[in-house]
Amino acid sequence: MTGICEIGHYEARSSLDHALLDAQIRNIVAGSWQLASNSVREKGFGKISRRFRFSSTIIRENMKRQKTVQISFSHKFIFIHVQRTAGGSLITALRPHEHRASVTRWNKLISRAGLRRNPKKVSFRTHETALNVRRLLPVGMYEEFFSFAFVRNPYSWLVSEFEVVRQNQHHRHHKYVVKMKDFREYVEWEVQRGKRYQYPLVADEDGRIMVKFLGHFERLRQDYDKVCEKLRIPSMDELPHEHKRTTADYRDYYDDETREKVAEYWQKDIVLFGYDFEGLTNRANQP
Repeated sequence: MTGICEIGHYEARSSLDHALLDAQIRNIVAGSWQLASNSVREKGFGKISRRFRFSSTIIRENMKRQKTVQISFSHKFIFIHVQRTAGGSLITALRPHEHRASVTRWNKLISRAGLRRNPKKVSFRTHETALNVRRLLPVGMYEEFFSFAFVRNPYSWLVSEFEVVRQNQHHRHHKYVVKMKDFREYVEWEVQRGKRYQYPLVADEDGRIMVKFLGHFERLRQDYDKVCEKLRIPSMDELPHEHKRTTADYRDYYDDETREKVAEYWQKDIVLFGYDFEGLTNRANQP
């Protein structure tokens, strides 16, 4: 840990310095893996390595499904992806203009440590927060680029989350959620977890929106066209449908109790993005 902290403050002044820095990081990481490997063997868990054997087919499929921060250096935009807001469709539509960094484990590791000096090599996590994107990019770059995100009515958003987890057998919470009696039990579970919110992805620690344009799922076409106009790129006649699911009206999932609970526990999303139970209000505005 000490070595990594010291490297984090290292000032490289030449290509040779960068090469030495890279070698030092590799040695530290290799040493860490060796220590972890020895520890596993000492405890008799050698077979655990089987869990980390991924076929090339699975890796390719994961790369196809990966929905991460989208960045373009040619058009200077950063798209912060909030789940369940048609982000997959938007990413597909904007893909011709994006820059994709390497998604190797090595690049992810040094990107997460903030050691990537070349912004074109930074690898972002799936559903990265705007705050972390700004931290990982060179000082001032986030503010220079046109950043945007899309959000959704929290009442509708939670229903979408519920249905996605319930219907997707590969989701890590599927086996648990599919056993729930109803949507009310799911809301109670999410309240107890306290993890499912939209605002942390687009706001700073003080609750201020960090993107220059905040689109809304409910007016997806209109706001997507605004983004294209701002970036001076052609707008698609029809957005591609990614993971489209047919569900009943989200309001049919609610009773008075669940409605009040969402209003209480998802208040930050509701107020910050300008929603009420029925949808967008005149409080919905841009940052």
